[in-house]
Amino acid sequence: MTNLSFKAGAALVCGLAVAISAGVFTTANAQEASASAQAAPWQPPKSTNPWPKIGTEAQFQAEYDQFSLPATPTTRQFVLAAQHQTLLELDNHWWFSNLLTLQPLADPRIGKTTVLGREGLFAEELYGQWNNQIFKVKFGKFGQNFARAWYLTPGVYGQDFNSDYALSEDIGVEASYVFVPETFGRHQISVSDFMTDRTVFSRSLFNDRGQVHLSDGGPANTDAPKSWVFSYDAANVPIGLAALDYQLSYATLARGMGDTGQERRMAAGFNINAPLNRSTEETLRGHFTELRFIAEAVRLLDADGVAGQRRDYLTEAFEYVTGTWVIDASETDRWTHNPGSTVHDSLSAVSLGKNLPSDTTVALGVAHHDEGGVESWWAGLQLSQTLTTCNRCLIRSKHY
Repeated sequence: MTNLSFKAGAALVCGLAVAISAGVFTTANAQEASASAQAAPWQPPKSTNPWPKIGTEAQFQAEYDQFSLPATPTTRQFVLAAQHQTLLELDNHWWFSNLLTLQPLADPRIGKTTVLGREGLFAEELYGQWNNQIFKVKFGKFGQNFARAWYLTPGVYGQDFNSDYALSEDIGVEASYVFVPETFGRHQISVSDFMTDRTVFSRSLFNDRGQVHLSDGGPANTDAPKSWVFSYDAANVPIGLAALDYQLSYATLARGMGDTGQERRMAAGFNINAPLNRSTEETLRGHFTELRFIAEAVRLLDADGVAGQRRDYLTEAFEYVTGTWVIDASETDRWTHNPGSTVHDSLSAVSLGKNLPSDTTVALGVAHHDEGGVESWWAGLQLSQTLTTCNRCLIRSKHY
């Protein structure tokens, strides 16, 4: 036999051996698979559809405050506050949100010590939303996109004055448009038409604040949506290594029953976030350092629906974040002008906060109030805990 014939024969023998081995292996696998199929019933393949999704976020606060007024005993209070948001996402475009709020409904009793007992639970927001990343439509009960210092000002007491002009608990519809491409930050225009919520959702549990009626009067408390907000928002506009956010907004609130004027509002504000360390490694180690500055001016014409009354607000605040420590200071001035008189009120506040593991924050705050010529000093300790399974929930509350 030649070498070629020998090689061909050897190849044939090897091929037969491989074929036989493969046949035996395949037969064994087939028998094993058949046995497995008989042992376990057939199950449909698992769905890869991620919808719908449900996310929740809760923030709890316990706060102890004490303050003193001239010629009165020290006033002390221990209060609880909480917010819980549930977000149901049907797909990439539709979602529904519900925000429940627990907060004190009455002012502290001057010269007394108050421990709980005045909190009420109510639905602050309940709305649906459709969006495609460029257009957005929101409908239901929600807060209006007017001004931002009332939820951006940091600290334990920083929002005590500017929360006066928050437009919340209204029923209406809002439409927004985002300009693309987002080369120089995110720019958005929005418009909303709304009225004050007078449904059963204006009431509260535990301590009932009562249902709002048309006869109560007040701006935007009308029989149909007749009030408007127009706003222009910009976010993450690059300024060197810092980022600039700003908003310009205008609102007109329809007259309620008994109002003598139609309230109109203008607001302009901005905040700058400037990182002070550029090292990614240091940031990952928790040594993040940033300085934030916030400023906002708001004017209310025919404030509270009173013809000829004007109210102006000016807020400035800064915040320094280094690692898990937060230091902030804020100043809010409020001027109320009536024919022949002007009243100037002011609030100065500082806070020191520490972020603990598991989204827990402890903050100590001090504030000086001057309202109507009456001065008072406030001091308080606040403990906050956040629990979340939601990556889109945005609870608008105090920074701490």
